[in-house]
Amino acid sequence: MKRHNRPARRGHALLEFALCLPVVLSLLLGVLDYGWYFFQQGMLLDAAKDGCRVGVSVGATEDPALRAEAVALEILEDSGLGRPDALAVDGGVTTLSGIRVLRLTLDMPFTPLVGLVPAPTHLKVTRTMVLERQGSGYYAPGV
Repeated sequence: MKRHNRPARRGHALLEFALCLPVVLSLLLGVLDYGWYFFQQGMLLDAAKDGCRVGVSVGATEDPALRAEAVALEILEDSGLGRPDALAVDGGVTTLSGIRVLRLTLDMPFTPLVGLVPAPTHLKVTRTMVLERQGSGYYAPGV
């Protein structure tokens, strides 16, 4: 019976694992960071949308911008993302092409979980909705 002279392959698997591990870990941590970014961006979008939705339908004596800001902050605080010291909220009523609209802007600094991949430093979202009662209420023309 003939014996084959094969070189020893005992350390190859360990060497391949050691070479692939940094690449796999950096991909995994990058996915975590970008997932965290997209989650926070989605929460800001939802808070701005819900704040505007409530703000455009308030009563005639209530300020739509203040109501929208309060609702957006409440939603973000309930989600665990609201950092009142770092979150900038700006709401106001303007006129676009003769139609009165409520515009709400949320601006929040972004802190990545790991920081291995490049990411933006701020998350900023702006939502605009048409006021339901155009000629009456808190922001009636001429008031």
